[in-house]
Amino acid sequence: MANFNSIRERFGGRSVGHTVVVQAPQEEHTSGYTPGPSAALSTPRQPAQRRHLLISGRFNSQEKLSYMRSVKRVLDSEGVPVCMVQTRGPGDSFGNLTELGLYRALGLIAFCTDDYGAVTGAQYETFVELRYAHQNKLPIIPVQLCDTFPPEPPDEEGRAQNHLVLRRDIDRITDIGMGEPERVARKILRAWNGLQEPPRPG
Repeated sequence: MANFNSIRERFGGRSVGHTVVVQAPQEEHTSGYTPGPSAALSTPRQPAQRRHLLISGRFNSQEKLSYMRSVKRVLDSEGVPVCMVQTRGPGDSFGNLTELGLYRALGLIAFCTDDYGAVTGAQYETFVELRYAHQNKLPIIPVQLCDTFPPEPPDEEGRAQNHLVLRRDIDRITDIGMGEPERVARKILRAWNGLQEPPRPG
């Protein structure tokens, strides 16, 4: 935490609860998440096992799955370690894989469709992933894929958490309609590069 105040002063950021939030310049706010070469996703030093970005999204339609996989392919080609939980066949479970993915996550990519963050009753879901990232002070890279931000899932608990963590003024990537996965991946790459910078002396 020693260098957190200097990060906030340099980038104009602020902290909401446990989430690192960076205030976008007003004239650039609507253009999406565009961090500079020294991205503002810096975070306090994390444990050694944290080494990848975890894809957090609703896997309830082929369109969403295909889009997230397209983004992941570009990031893979650039050498960015990305975890997208997938079962290996009958009898396999998302649970243990998601648990390990969160444990190793250095940051979270939140693919914000209109139902993102919903409480579905599943043990592991985007609601749980977002809560984990918030509670463990992991940088969150929101990708806005729906008209409303933060997303408003059907349940009140999911909406409440989204409004707390995914604030309206948080910097984010926008791709409403899911038509530009490569552009989105390039912006995530810039954020990842920023995370690799060593912390500044306190």
